[in-house]
This record gives sequence, structure tokens and C-alpha cells, in this order.
Amino acid sequence: MEKNYLRICLSVVNTVLMVVLMTFMSQSLQAQGDCLVPHGGLGCSDPACEATVCAVDPFCCNNSWDSVCASEAAQLCGGAQPTCDDGIQNGNETGVDCGGPDCVPCGGGVVNDDVCSALAIDCGTNQSGTTQGATFDDVGSCGTSNTAPGVWYKWTGDGAQVTVSTCNAGTNYDTKLSVFSGNCEVLSCVGGGDDDFNCSFGSTRSTVTFNSTSGVQYYFLVHGFSSNTGNFELSLTSCAEGLSNDDSCGALSIECGASVTGSTVGATPDNMEFCGTGNTAPGVWYKWTGDGTQVTISTCNAGTNYDTKLSVFSGNCEVLSCVGGSDDDFNCSFSSLRSTVTFTSVLGVQYFFLVHGFGTSTGNFELSLSCEGVCDDAAEGPIVTSCPEGQDLCGAQNVYWQTPTATDNCVEPTVSSNYNSGDFFGVGEHNVVYTFTDGAGLEATCSFKITINPLPQVEIDPSNVPEWCQGVKVLFAKVTNIAALAEPLSFEWYQGENFLGDGQELLVTANGTYTVIVTDDNGCSTTVSTVVNYDLSTLLSAHTIIVDDQLDMDESTVVSGGVGVQDGDEVSVQHNSNIMTFMRSAAAQIDGSSTVANYINSIHR
Repeated sequence: MEKNYLRICLSVVNTVLMVVLMTFMSQSLQAQGDCLVPHGGLGCSDPACEATVCAVDPFCCNNSWDSVCASEAAQLCGGAQPTCDDGIQNGNETGVDCGGPDCVPCGGGVVNDDVCSALAIDCGTNQSGTTQGATFDDVGSCGTSNTAPGVWYKWTGDGAQVTVSTCNAGTNYDTKLSVFSGNCEVLSCVGGGDDDFNCSFGSTRSTVTFNSTSGVQYYFLVHGFSSNTGNFELSLTSCAEGLSNDDSCGALSIECGASVTGSTVGATPDNMEFCGTGNTAPGVWYKWTGDGTQVTISTCNAGTNYDTKLSVFSGNCEVLSCVGGSDDDFNCSFSSLRSTVTFTSVLGVQYFFLVHGFGTSTGNFELSLSCEGVCDDAAEGPIVTSCPEGQDLCGAQNVYWQTPTATDNCVEPTVSSNYNSGDFFGVGEHNVVYTFTDGAGLEATCSFKITINPLPQVEIDPSNVPEWCQGVKVLFAKVTNIAALAEPLSFEWYQGENFLGDGQELLVTANGTYTVIVTDDNGCSTTVSTVVNYDLSTLLSAHTIIVDDQLDMDESTVVSGGVGVQDGDEVSVQHNSNIMTFMRSAAAQIDGSSTVANYINSIHR
């Protein structure tokens, strides 16, 4: 009985081992596929790569080695996924780089790979194609650079405005489009495009719109961004009439209170002279007959999608006169890149409105024309809104102020003035007058006074006191235009930064540079300096006065050195005289207004 149980157990174990072995063999056989190619098996033929991928994505070893696993293998294990131009048959190809859902059919090649083999496309139709298997065309830049292989289509122009586009459901890669004219051996660039940000299928599609010329052969090159290739659906649409208002003589009418939509895409340059703003981009024209109202023409509307400009002209379509223009409207609620012009029209005059763009921009726009009631300029004159204060300045100079402003009930008034900010003003009073004039000739003025006060004209004169007599200098600040100044005057003397005194005269006892600042009652100042430099050796006994008999001092001062009388006679010091150091004499007579610092062998009386 025990033997039978053992037999049953051994049989069960053998069965389980056989199932495990068969499963392993089946998985091993399925795992022989290329790691870089989706094959549906478990794992792939490279154990190291298989382990790396399955550690990140277990699905690849537990369920199926699909395209995601192959892509992960290319990223994690190195190498590149097989493509339709690698020179070998791999993946789901049915031949070398051909067949299967991703490559061109085998045996036929790309029939429109060359411009002279371009396939015809009719306006209003769509054609499907592929650039896989195509060769590089190397046509250079035409609206966009050419770096990837492409294929060709052709169409004969009929004067219509047309749009060629890959913005369709059948396009599955990042395309580019270039449009040429001429013949297949000599091509001229018309234009091109890379990304179409208005495409509902994706911005990596491409669209080009242009005005065709009847009878001209056009060639469309479908190529890709970088080196991309893929499938596409090409359409040729919008075969409407060309832009009838591309020229001023084809201007379309617009009425007061109306809005019209239009486009400058496909328009030709107008090359108009500056009129309120420069003209550098293609534009289209509208016209209106003036009725004497105040008019506002504007692209500040919801239907405008690019950076516009507006220029307004009067006259006839062949001889135009500038009225005004505008680039950016900073009051526009949609965008400051819209444009608005306001002007007062003249009854019966024909006006032309040119809608153009900044730089070379083109796009769609919504143009509106609003007309207010006739403005009666005579009812109200200009109103000055700002007028600067007068200025009281010192010395002739350039004078600056904020330019006055004024408003009017109709249009901005014209302005004239007898002086402008920054003009040079000489000494004197100057009345500055700004005059604002409206369309009816009514005026308003702003006036203010510029007063230029003279600066003191100063010279420093040394005194005439002999150096040998007192050993000092007396510097005198002489003002030569005192009659023209506002008195009183103030004087400040300095040696370097040291303040020395505030009189018109300065007594100096040492060499150096001395400076005086003279200021009048208007606060106008002049600064003048002088250098004192004399030989002390020329002064007798180092500034000492020595006489034989008697010395009489009357309103005099001895600052350095002293006074001596050799024969012992008397020294008389009177009337505000001063001896700052010493006096030697037999006797001294000094009145009450004078002083002597030291007496040597002297009898003071």
C-alpha cells in the first residue's frame, strides 16, 4: 500500500517538471527575436539587454516584446532601431528597406522623388504620399531650410490665391513645405513654411498661402524637420480670387459704422513713403468719402491676429497725400499691436486706408470705421493742461523745462513757441510763450519767465604796501560789475579748506594759494583764487623795522618781526596802529587806540 502512494507522488512530480520544462523551452524559443524589433515573444535574443529592459518594464518578459519594449531597448541598450533606410531587411519589412506598413512599397521606389517627376495636384483636392525612401533634394532655404528628403508636386497657376498644406488627418510626422515657380530645371523660390500653429491636427504640420500668377508652373516640395520622413496628406485649397484690393486703385469701400475682415497674406509690397509710420510689409487698401465728421479707423478688433500698421491718405488712387498713420495702439483692449488713427475728414474728399504690418508681418485683420458728429472747433478753443513755472538762475546757460501741453474739443491743436527747452539764455529776463491753435484758429497760450542773473566778476589785487615795510600782503577782492549785482555782497576767504575771514580784504603773512567766494543778494556766486609767493630774504631783518632816530606809526600794523630805534630815541604808535611782536626804543608814546605786544628797554608813556 505504501509503494502505491510513493508511485503516485513520483508521477505527479514528473508531470510538474515536464510542464515547467516545456514552458521554459517555449519561452526560450520565443525569446530569440531581435531586442530592437517588436516580435511578440517574451524577452529578446540579448540576455543582458533583456534583463535591463525587463527590470524597467516587466511586461516585456511576462507578456510580449512589443514596440514599446523595442524602443526601450534602443534607449537602454544602445544601438538604433531599424529604419527603412538602413540597407537591410528587418522589422516588418517585406524587402530591403521596403514593404510593410512603415516603408514604401517594394519594387516601385518613390516616383515623385525628383522635381522633374513631380506629380500633378489640382486645386481643391487632397493627395496622400510619403517621403520614406525619398532622397535628399538639397534645394537650400526657401521660406524654411531643407535638411530632410522630400517629394514633389506641381500645379499651374490661374491667378487665384491658394493655400497648400499638410494640415490634414493623413499627416503623421513633422513636415515642411517649400513653394517654387519656373520649370523643373530652373526654380525660383516663392515661399515656404515649417510649423502651422493654427493647425488643429498639430503645429508640426505646414501651410503656405500665396497669390498665383495665371499660366505659371508651381512646384511644391514636401519635406521634413531635421531628417524626419513619414506619411502626409497634401491639400491645395482656398482657390478664391486674388486680392483685388492689393493696389490702391483696387481699394474696397468701407462705410461709417461698419467693420470688414480681410487678410494681407499674399499681398504685394506697396513701397509707400512714411505716413505716420513706415511701410515695410505688404498691405491691402480700403476707401471712404469724407463727410466732415471726426473719423476713427482701427484694427483694434477681435478679428485681428497679427501686428498691424495703418496709414491714411487723401486724393486719388494714383496721387496720394499723407493724412496720418499709426503703429501700436496702447489703448487697445485686445493688444497694443493693433493700430488706430483718428482724424477730422473734409466733406467730399476721398480717403484711402492702407492696412499693413510691422516688419514684414502679414495676417488676418478686422477693420472698423467709426464716424462721430461734425466737430465744431469754433465752439471752444484749446485748453492748456500744463504750463511750467518760471526759473530764476545764475549765469548764462542752457535752460530746460517740461514742454507745455493743451487739449481741444476736436483734434489736437498745433503748437508754436519763441523758445524751446534746452535753448541758451544770456543774462536778463526772457519771456517764453507757447501758443496752441485749433482748427478754427482759436488760440490759448502758456507763458513763463526765465531770469538769468549776472555772476560777480571778481579780481584779486595785492596791496601797494611795500613788502620791506611791513612784511605782509593785503589781498583785495575787486568786483568789477558791482552795479549789475544785487547788494549787499558777501566775501569768504579760504586757504584750502581753512576759513580765513569774511571781509573784502585779507591780510596774509605766508606764501600759498588764497581763494575768495563772492556772493550777491540773489545767491549768485563767483570763486577766484590767487597765489602769494614772495622772497622773505628781501624783507629787512626778517620783517623787523629798524630806524636811526625816531619812528612814528600812524594807522599801521607790524605783524612779523618787530620795531627798533638804534639811537634810543622815541617810537610813536598812534591811531589804531599795532606792533604784534616787540618794540625796542628808549621811549614809546602810545595812544589809547594802539597796542604793542612787548617792550624791550623801552619807557612806555
